[in-house]
Amino acid sequence: IASSREELQDSEWAKGLERLQDNVPAFDWTIAEKILENELGYSIDEMFQDFEKTPIAAASLGQVYRCTVRADGPFANKQEVAVKVQRPYLEEIYARDIMLLRRIAAIADRFGSRAASKSGDLRWLDLCDESIKVLYREIDYLSEAKNGIEFNKLFEPYSEWLAAPKVYNATTKCLVMQYLPSISLKKIHEIKDQGFDTKALATALARAYLLQFGKFRFFNSDPHAGNLGVDPNGRLIIYDFGQVTNLTGNQSSGILKVIDAIVDLDAHACLDAFRQMGVLKNDVDDTSILQVLQRNFDTGKVKSKLSKKKKNTHLPTSANATEAQIMPYFQLPATYAFVARAISQLNGVAVNLDPEFEFIEAVAPFMYEVQDNYFQVQVEKRLRKIQDSLTSFFSSGSSRNSFAASPFSFLFPTLSSQTTVINQEETRSPFFIYAS
Repeated sequence: IASSREELQDSEWAKGLERLQDNVPAFDWTIAEKILENELGYSIDEMFQDFEKTPIAAASLGQVYRCTVRADGPFANKQEVAVKVQRPYLEEIYARDIMLLRRIAAIADRFGSRAASKSGDLRWLDLCDESIKVLYREIDYLSEAKNGIEFNKLFEPYSEWLAAPKVYNATTKCLVMQYLPSISLKKIHEIKDQGFDTKALATALARAYLLQFGKFRFFNSDPHAGNLGVDPNGRLIIYDFGQVTNLTGNQSSGILKVIDAIVDLDAHACLDAFRQMGVLKNDVDDTSILQVLQRNFDTGKVKSKLSKKKKNTHLPTSANATEAQIMPYFQLPATYAFVARAISQLNGVAVNLDPEFEFIEAVAPFMYEVQDNYFQVQVEKRLRKIQDSLTSFFSSGSSRNSFAASPFSFLFPTLSSQTTVINQEETRSPFFIYAS
């Protein structure tokens, strides 16, 4: 995560941490050969006509080789493939490290109860155990193969701008995939030298995750730059599906509603979205939460480039609640830790591609792809704005000249030329009701 963060770009820390993505010291070929043959049930010569013994990528959990298959071998008709081999002794290393992590989490829960309550009673041990499940799935290449097949199936209609390697064969420690070459999204200068549009790539990455969050409810939770690339046709390539998380319908819909609420600076809609997402406990103080949300919107602490300032007419004027006071009302299902991780990583990668990148602004043109009633909702929102504006106008006793200069004058040209003053009594007229 840290290697993808905007704050660490061009620092020694980022450069060092980046190497853990796909450039760590490889383990010996003789070990990889033995694992491959044991897992796939054939000798290297029986399977491959040419096998490059130097891996094209080596990460913390495994390394990848480029191979040409034998025409009469078990992978016939596949030509070039990429073979991923797991590092030896990972299960033993995991067992030791996880035991230590659980001890640390238990100590944090025991002695850090006050801090835990301020963050919504999140138990570190619960989050640790949920992470452990994901970590163990990541070293099961059968699970990764299943995820990769599912991703390709879901995104097949979007293959013009997005792709992932097809899966040909898998065991728990070995994965045979389509060889899908690309330029890593870490290599910004090379991407630009090849003439690719880095802003378009950042937008494609955001769009891919909008679809994963909002339509398919199935997302790759590890989108660091080492797992992303651009192919010769300019398509975004996503590798490595070892870490995949699923969302429920309410979680997915709630995330989309939060995006809408931020754009509209609508505290009430944001509160409703939080409730749908399941991040609020029972019996919370809605007024206090609304006060903090609205203050964050009003001050610009939470906003999007697309957000439009609007007058708040629905909240108490004495907004005294603080963030510290409302935090105990929140709870954090572990799923959202992986959502936050994915957004944090993709944001770091995207900002590196496009310094002006903002996730909400990038996905806004594609919201119709994830909301079945998107256009109906947008029309209703705009009609409500018109209704509110007309109500405010007619209730204020505005003059003819004021109305003639308003954005609604084209709707009622006769009214704008003949009306002098609209008073409160006239707002009850049939015309006003119709106009509203």
